Amino acid sequence: INGRTVSWFSLPIFKVDAEVLRITESLGSCECQQTVESLAILQALRLWKTSWATVRVQLIVRSDNVTALFMTADLKGRGHGVRTVARELALDLGDGSFAPDLVVHLPGVDNDIADALSRKFQPNKAFTLPAALSGVSEAVVPETSILWWETFQCAN
Repeated sequence: INGRTVSWFSLPIFKVDAEVLRITESLGSCECQQTVESLAILQALRLWKTSWATVRVQLIVRSDNVTALFMTADLKGRGHGVRTVARELALDLGDGSFAPDLVVHLPGVDNDIADALSRKFQPNKAFTLPAALSGVSEAVVPETSILWWETFQCAN
């Protein structure tokens, strides 16, 4: 907010998320990376919805994942997982007063903080919080249930 990091999160992939997105078999491999990166954007916007949904802000979504950025800008995607996340995001943006003003591509080499956070739940790997986030509060991602997936409820 105003150029200052006020909180951060790392995304665990809960069993229900993997099932809804149909990535249970590919979890942990590059096959589901586009889906997981898109899910991270959805989770971020939901975690911080009170900061952007009801007030006029310049909302910028930054990522090094082009698929996730296109999904955010166009609210559509290829493959079951990305399409599912896009539908969820469309509902969330429809609930809010404003949509993202910009989606910005970050070159992968400029994304070391996000890369470090993406490995927080990696099995058999010690997690170290990036120094740039020292003293910044963590926004803990609550465990999801099938009810978190609004469009999944409508479709079944």
